[in-house]
Amino acid sequence: MPQRGLAGVTVMRPEHSAPILPRLRGRVGRRTRQLLLAALLGSLMSGVALAFIRPIEYGFTAFGQVASRASWLLVVVPALGGLISGWLYEVFRTPGEGKGVSRVMWSIYRKRGRLPALEGVRTWLASSATIATGGSAGPEGPIAAIGSVIGSQLAKLFRLPPRQMTTLLGCGAAAGISSVFNTPIAGVFFVTEVMLRDLSSRTFAPIVVAAVVSTAITQSVAGGHPLFPTPEDFGDGAFAWWEIPNYLLLGLLCGAGAAGFGALIGFVGSRFRKVNVGTPVRACLGGAILGLLAFVWHLVANDAANLPPFLGKSYDQIKLLLEPLHYEDRTWQFVGLLLLVGVSKGVATAVTFGSGGSGGLFAPSLFMGAAIGGAFGFLVDQAGWLPSASPAHYALVGMGAMVAGTTHAPLTAIFLAYEITRSYSVMLPLMLAAVLAVAIARALRRDSVYTASLSRAG
Repeated sequence: MPQRGLAGVTVMRPEHSAPILPRLRGRVGRRTRQLLLAALLGSLMSGVALAFIRPIEYGFTAFGQVASRASWLLVVVPALGGLISGWLYEVFRTPGEGKGVSRVMWSIYRKRGRLPALEGVRTWLASSATIATGGSAGPEGPIAAIGSVIGSQLAKLFRLPPRQMTTLLGCGAAAGISSVFNTPIAGVFFVTEVMLRDLSSRTFAPIVVAAVVSTAITQSVAGGHPLFPTPEDFGDGAFAWWEIPNYLLLGLLCGAGAAGFGALIGFVGSRFRKVNVGTPVRACLGGAILGLLAFVWHLVANDAANLPPFLGKSYDQIKLLLEPLHYEDRTWQFVGLLLLVGVSKGVATAVTFGSGGSGGLFAPSLFMGAAIGGAFGFLVDQAGWLPSASPAHYALVGMGAMVAGTTHAPLTAIFLAYEITRSYSVMLPLMLAAVLAVAIARALRRDSVYTASLSRAG
């Protein structure tokens, strides 16, 4: 507004200079409200994550028990799980492209973060049916999608603007991943690096609050142990410069493997889409094919007591690959077995997702990376290139490198591999291999496993 100056000259006073304090108070109020909602969402997601993961674990255990008594159920149960999952996606349709994390990313860029509540219900039930009946998938992608839906609905309830709605959506995803994996840092970076692609303080702070609150509550209920604890004598953190070429080669292998894995999922999916049947029948067919692979494995391995390693989350197999004693007294044939298991996991995952199953891709990527890294480490050890190196170290680095290559998110992969093992001994080679794996994977295939379906849809 105009005011008279000392020299009688009329000057204009900026309109926004007077209400500085009210504007500051309003900004602080909005930030405080967002942080409080993030904390509320984090506490809510800790319970949701436990309610989601526990029935899946019980269901998969029951599947293993009944299949050990009647091997023909190895075919029937996955087919039934595929049928249920496909039926859920057919009946409870929601607009958008992709599934799980891909659907969330689509909603962020096309719908300003608005996700219908039905999307969360469908993802919960379909993923549970897929994983509990042996589908080769993990729980991390679905819980991220479920948390995103809850965050979107909470933002809608409080009538938040689109930018804050997207942030709260990310808070739900980070809180879900943090609770399932007990990895708050990786949960934060997955959301900011992959989903939102935003590291500003306005977005980062609420996501950190949600992840920390969710993890703290989950740890108080289920314990704070890492998902894949390593032995005390796993390593002392030493990393010599002459080891660099080996880990560079491992990063190259994992990057190429990640690109091949993504291409395989796309190829199998295109084959299934050409089958002119409904979604439930197509998913049932995929489950039956997966079951047949499991049945053949059962006959060849002659092991009725245990399910094939490529079914379900494969967490137990990952733990074995991170155990140094697992590689002792092995012959050269062990390398072929590890590679066979890794390839089988990739094929099983491609069939599960290509036919219409629902789940996450973190767990399959971790398993395949551990198998590649373990096989490579065993070769290094047997060839005498590095007599002091343990194949288990290479398995851990392979896990992170493979996740980095499939997601194109090196920070997420590095912190995920560290937090699920709490082993700092391979942090430096892990960083090196993860960055190289992303570079190789991007050079061979432009899209990650999350953006491929979105690119295909234009």
